[in-house]
Amino acid sequence: MKKTGVSFCIICMALLSSCVAMAGAVGGPAAEERARQNRAMRNQRRVVAHASNELLRLAPGYARVWVHNRATGREYGPTSWVVDDFISTLLQNGLEPVDRESAALIALEQDIQLSGDVRDADILGVGNRIGATHLVTVNIVAAGNIRRLQVRMLEIETGRLLLQSDTSDTWRIQ
Repeated sequence: MKKTGVSFCIICMALLSSCVAMAGAVGGPAAEERARQNRAMRNQRRVVAHASNELLRLAPGYARVWVHNRATGREYGPTSWVVDDFISTLLQNGLEPVDRESAALIALEQDIQLSGDVRDADILGVGNRIGATHLVTVNIVAAGNIRRLQVRMLEIETGRLLLQSDTSDTWRIQ
């Protein structure tokens, strides 16, 4: 009985080793891809945290901020996540974001997206109509394999540019 128990344990350990080896071989490229995605997500969180700190540093306490997604195509979804993070940060720090769920704002944003090349003055006019004091535009821009977060903050009443991200690694997502 003892010998059978030992044999059984050896067989189980051998099977377990085989399973682990097969999982490593099968999951190799998939595991590498998951690791790459995790690195990219951590990097995006770092860049968004930096951008959020800049927005909070520059926005006055009375600010009513409209965060506008300027992305189109395949970058629209990832940029929407950044917009959501910005709005969450504004709320957590006592600033008032413009309600992006309002039907009127959604319609105006869609008109802006569909019209193509839109000037800041056009967007500032929308901001005035919806009662925002500041506008933050967000986009993810790409050049080859490099993607970076593009953020601009404008004072709506004057059109004065308060923040413009640059091309440094500080804003680089990938």
